[in-house]
Amino acid sequence: MRILHVLPHLAPRYGGPVKAGIEMASALVRLGHEVSIYTTNIDGNSHLDVPLDTPVMKNGVEIKYFPVQQPRFWHTSLPLANALKK
Repeated sequence: MRILHVLPHLAPRYGGPVKAGIEMASALVRLGHEVSIYTTNIDGNSHLDVPLDTPVMKNGVEIKYFPVQQPRFWHTSLPLANALKK
């Protein structure tokens, strides 16, 4: 099964939800599923140093980062919204 998780951020500063999201996705990979996470590159008032045009693999999970835009408070990302439409 192909599974997509959409998370507002994966910056370690946010703690529990980030850790749980990655661990849940990794567990699904171990069960034989193809799992992707779509997220933004937000990290507080800054940005994560991650590629925005190339997927990153972590524990068998494909992670795609999208640029965050204003208003940052809502973790707005038009590129992420467009990817979800596809």
